[in-house]
Amino acid sequence: MNEKTACKLLTFLLATNCFGTARGADTGAAQDAGAALQARTDQAQPSGPFGLSYQILGTPALGQPLEVRVSVVAPQPLSYLSVEVYAYDGLIVTPLSSSVAEPPVDEPVEQTFVATPWMEGSLRLALLVTGDAYGETQDGQITIPIQLGEPRPDPAVTERLSITPEGETIISLPATEN
Repeated sequence: MNEKTACKLLTFLLATNCFGTARGADTGAAQDAGAALQARTDQAQPSGPFGLSYQILGTPALGQPLEVRVSVVAPQPLSYLSVEVYAYDGLIVTPLSSSVAEPPVDEPVEQTFVATPWMEGSLRLALLVTGDAYGETQDGQITIPIQLGEPRPDPAVTERLSITPEGETIISLPATEN
């Protein structure tokens, strides 16, 4: 791995942790609840110079493949566009990358990934989008939450929470005296 790739990967992982943990629940909108396939779309995450959105097709179930359709819009001419997938624990994803030479400007380029959850909980799928615009590398990222089963609270956070008699939540942070 060269220095440039390592730097991009480190930046991506740091951004994913910052945005992924701050985002507790999926803000997607489900289509009609009685349908066998449900679609959720989220376009509110920071994504850099690209327009990024996704749809989750189906209902997450343990061991069942779930289609995730990703749409990327390039606002300027690019010589190439690539999407790399990073699956967190609990997901198996195929394919792990895709690329397009000279994608159209202001038109969506869609790619479908298949994610298979093998454990319950709050799972995440991270995508790193890279393109070359006028000889400069452009990067964008999006984290896709997939909830399977009941959300489990993080014990490191919940042990610091308390509620006042007025109903306000207080987070106690660790402190030491010098």
